Amino acid sequence: MLIRIAREDDLSIIAGLVVETQKAHVAACPMRYLPISLKDAKLDLFERLNSPGFIVAELDGCVVGYAIYNIVITEQTKILRARQYCYLQRIGVDIHKRDSGIGYELIEYVKNECQRLEIDDIELDVWAFNDRGHKFFEKVGFEPYGFKMKASHNNLKQDS
Repeated sequence: MLIRIAREDDLSIIAGLVVETQKAHVAACPMRYLPISLKDAKLDLFERLNSPGFIVAELDGCVVGYAIYNIVITEQTKILRARQYCYLQRIGVDIHKRDSGIGYELIEYVKNECQRLEIDDIELDVWAFNDRGHKFFEKVGFEPYGFKMKASHNNLKQDS
């Protein structure tokens, strides 16, 4: 398996992976997510092209997964220290290639890049409904960190 920087000729395949992932998100959380077309997914990815944090996994000459990450640098404030960390925005693997180590290899690449850049932390967001994602990220060394909560005014009115 080869992990490399994404190229323009990879975008159609990756866009297909994005569309499939988005379908799952729409099904689980339709009040938040909208379906995306292949064309729009490709345009979104094109804007990220040539970023060092846009990588693909290639197996036997075919793209079978991708990850998009960026380095975040925050300034010190009166209450928070300055920090630098990696934020994993997206990761996706062809549904027919899951459980074959591709996601693990993508994460290892990101971890190695962070080590090279002397960045200790990698952060990501996983939705509560994404049990598969939770299990995968825990398996590759992530642990829960923080917890988001929300209150919807529409739900509060219905409960009254």
